[in-house]
Amino acid sequence: MNIRSNILLTFIFFCLLPFIYFYIVIGSHSQLLSYPEIVYPVFFLLALLFSYIIEKNLRHELQAESKQQVIIIAGTCVILYALYLFIVTWYMYSNFFSQGVDLEYFFQTIWQLSEFKVPYIWALNQPLFAVWSQHFSPFLYLLVPVMWLSHSAGALLMVQAIVIISGAIPIYLIAKRSLHSRGLGLALSFAYLSFGGLQFGMEYGFHEIMFFPTVFLWAYYFYVVKKPKLYLLFVILSLLIKEEVAFIVFFWGLYLMFFRKDKFWGTITTILGMLWYIVCFNIVFPYFNKGFGYWGQYDTDGSSGLLGILKSTLFKPFNFLVTLVTPELKIQMMLETFGQFAFLLLLFPPTLLIIFPSLMEKLLSSGIAMGNGAHYSAAICAMTIISTFEAIPHIYKNKLVTRYIHNKNIFFIVLISYSALFSSVILGFPDYSLAPNHGIYFLETPITDANKALLTQIISEIPANATVASNDPLPPHLNKYYKDSTDFPGVTGKEDFIIVDTQFRPVYGYTAQEYNDAIDKLNKNKNYQLAVSNIGILVYRRKTFNANSVQQ
Repeated sequence: MNIRSNILLTFIFFCLLPFIYFYIVIGSHSQLLSYPEIVYPVFFLLALLFSYIIEKNLRHELQAESKQQVIIIAGTCVILYALYLFIVTWYMYSNFFSQGVDLEYFFQTIWQLSEFKVPYIWALNQPLFAVWSQHFSPFLYLLVPVMWLSHSAGALLMVQAIVIISGAIPIYLIAKRSLHSRGLGLALSFAYLSFGGLQFGMEYGFHEIMFFPTVFLWAYYFYVVKKPKLYLLFVILSLLIKEEVAFIVFFWGLYLMFFRKDKFWGTITTILGMLWYIVCFNIVFPYFNKGFGYWGQYDTDGSSGLLGILKSTLFKPFNFLVTLVTPELKIQMMLETFGQFAFLLLLFPPTLLIIFPSLMEKLLSSGIAMGNGAHYSAAICAMTIISTFEAIPHIYKNKLVTRYIHNKNIFFIVLISYSALFSSVILGFPDYSLAPNHGIYFLETPITDANKALLTQIISEIPANATVASNDPLPPHLNKYYKDSTDFPGVTGKEDFIIVDTQFRPVYGYTAQEYNDAIDKLNKNKNYQLAVSNIGILVYRRKTFNANSVQQ
């Protein structure tokens, strides 16, 4: 057997190994084997071994023509994978698999922006609160044309998917320009696209921060290619996405000043971050919150703003340190995030400054926000990739790397690609998994074909002038005017129709008992009659509803 046959068999074996391990875990029903603390040390050692074998045997074997063929095949695979992600995203939304969380919220917001209004969240004709009292995202104005063309929440979700997937383009171009390697560009593009935290965000719903990776990666690209005007434009666009980007841009500017030795653009970048912080937290939020800024779930030690967080850190240092590593989900989040990109950023410690704000946001959060997924992993994904780009040139100069690895590009292309493959197969987001017959994700609620068919029929037959309450993930599918839709079980009692599909699990934050209690109240409500009760679908109609009248 010649060397080429040995390499081919080795390649096939290592590529099949993640899938073999995955089905062993599924078959054994052992949670221990799927713990990130167990999986990542194992797969990383295998990735190092695989990379070393491939590099050792191919360092002198690949000719220019062969390299070109490999690049074409790998590039085609990445493109097909990107197309696969988009198709699955559309399939899941159109078949009621997507959670749709926050999609209705942003659907209402962008619809109001398209009417040149200050956006509020409404319960029919009653405004509940100003959107800008919690988050300030002028970037959403760029999506207004989508609303003008089609009042479709699904269209927003698909635009988001396209933008997220297109983030692979600047990654490829950055690697080609700064690392002089198309192969590394494709490897990092695949690692980005297959990152479970980012995929979770695409399926989970719509959120403005999901646009951040692509936009800021373009900013980084224009910095690398020395196009300052475009760099400045995309940094500003990144800031306009959300208030928290102020911290990311500020620390990125510090990195430019102290480690890139670029005092000019580092200073401008940090100033932009500070200005955006002032605009959001000292002007916009206090105005819409009647004098108080918005700081979400972060511990502020009884004080408001950034000072409160600093006080909590200084005066309760032990509690602060404990918060960073507990519960266990935070450790797993770091393993899954950094492991997806082969932990390379950790080999160049200055890059920790780049990821510091997005990492601290995760570690200081609670609930679903501290884990790897939903929209909460978008920012740290982008900054991890940029940190990896910054780390690789320094890693190439490392004495051990120089001594034992002759063709560094081959070694790190394989290391990054294999780390991403192993990570995404074992611990990635199941709905996009490349592993056939993947187990159902714990939040996913597949409905029966009969239920879906009846649900589709009911949605199509709801009168255009009717107000509707429905349980998630139905509201975005109704495409109702923002004053004509509410979420079950938070009904006002004035809706013309209330649709409850009991085959969907309660949305995050509610319990099955709360749903059942709300249904019991509807059954006893004399203002409603049960119009449909079939295949788990309940439709209540307000008795006084007149289809010929228009709700004002």
